[in-house]
Amino acid sequence: MIVKFNLDERFRRPVINIRKGKEIYSALIDTGAEIPVFTLGREKIAAFSGKLCRGNVSFSGFGGICNGDLYRIDVELGILRYISLPIICIHNSEMPFAFIFSATMFTGFSYIIDDAVRTFTIDTHTDTKELRLRIRDNVGGFKILAGIHNRKAPPIH
Repeated sequence: MIVKFNLDERFRRPVINIRKGKEIYSALIDTGAEIPVFTLGREKIAAFSGKLCRGNVSFSGFGGICNGDLYRIDVELGILRYISLPIICIHNSEMPFAFIFSATMFTGFSYIIDDAVRTFTIDTHTDTKELRLRIRDNVGGFKILAGIHNRKAPPIH
């Protein structure tokens, strides 16, 4: 399955926009990140049915060791649905985007950031629309487990 997004023209970096209800959220595609991050804080993560797993966890990012809360959320990227996506929630009002989508979200897929035509394309190499990313505690940090675990999804309404 191939899913294509236009890159947001307001940014020089690869940023896509996703919709949740009436709201549009920007998401940086970060090929160097290991775990996804939500930057708008605890109050806003509720829009994604955020469930707190663990508060005040340490993770490496933003040039050093940071702290945030580990949540699980449901989020859709076009017709791809991430169920119970582990994500670090921080509040950083200086961040110009709501999400940082990590490269690990696309493990096992082909993806292209085409800056010339301003698109981001994902090829999942499968018909699966429902995706799960698993992590485990790795003594003071988090470790991604074998990337994506696919399962057939119900129709998206």
